[in-house]
Amino acid sequence: MSFVPMMGRDKVLVGRASTVRRVLCAPVSAPVWRGAARAVAAPRAGVRAAHRLSVLRVSAAVAVSLAIVVTTGYAWFTMLASALYPLRPLVGLPGHSPDSWGGPTLVGAWAVHAAGAYAFLCVLTCVVAGLTRLQARVSHRPRTPRRGPGPTGIA
Repeated sequence: MSFVPMMGRDKVLVGRASTVRRVLCAPVSAPVWRGAARAVAAPRAGVRAAHRLSVLRVSAAVAVSLAIVVTTGYAWFTMLASALYPLRPLVGLPGHSPDSWGGPTLVGAWAVHAAGAYAFLCVLTCVVAGLTRLQARVSHRPRTPRRGPGPTGIA
């Protein structure tokens, strides 16, 4: 069939009317409504136990997420404080003194702080990666055999 614009009672601007009807009527078709009614009328057995498990799983995932947010926030603060070390006197913090780490020059102090921040960033990257894996494991739903009615057809 060639791509030719057609007009008429059963034709839409382009293509066949049956395709358009199928696409537009899919959300209100009988199988979708039957599946939705089946899901509402006949809930699965053991919903309360599954609900308790999902609440525990979500609570654990939120706790791990909070730990990730605190860890990354601390990392960002430390990195910014190290990168903006020369600007500390502008915000009222003590500036560079001759006996600070890195020697009497500002370049040496900045280099020492940057090296420490880099090591700290490497460690925190591993910590955040581990927490992310833990969150994925906690929030993963274990595969269990389905019970109750089949798929509802709702996408």
